[in-house]
Amino acid sequence: MKGNYKAIIRLLVLLLAGITLSRCAQESTPQGGPKDEKAPEVKRSTPANKSTQFSTDKIKITFDEFIKPTGFGQTLVSPPMDKRPVYTAEGRTLTIKLKNPLRDSTTYTINFGDDLQDLNEGNKALNFTYVFSTGSYIDSQQISGNVILAKDNSPTE
Repeated sequence: MKGNYKAIIRLLVLLLAGITLSRCAQESTPQGGPKDEKAPEVKRSTPANKSTQFSTDKIKITFDEFIKPTGFGQTLVSPPMDKRPVYTAEGRTLTIKLKNPLRDSTTYTINFGDDLQDLNEGNKALNFTYVFSTGSYIDSQQISGNVILAKDNSPTE
């Protein structure tokens, strides 16, 4: 009879240990923190944004979070190029492969509209632009002067 008690006690201990251990590791969805509401921010770009003497055909822009490959249908290049650049979003890096030869002494602007979005929440980096020049300076893209009427050379508003 003593042997049966030991066997029953061992069985109960094993049963309790099994129940206890099975309750320890339950799978559940992580609770997480507050919702991400920040747009992706540029950490670095190669060549740097607003570079002069630009002569490469590849641009890499790295963000602080993963970005979504959106197709970049709203992204515009000025001055326009005959062949559309190829945009590849992988992880946190956007690679732009230029397909046209660049004009001498020309400032180019790539305006992404709202095509740059983070991967999980879709937060948009609105109107981010990447600018570079094949010349020695970035054009201001501003015109200044005075307007006069041709009929009598008088100033006008």
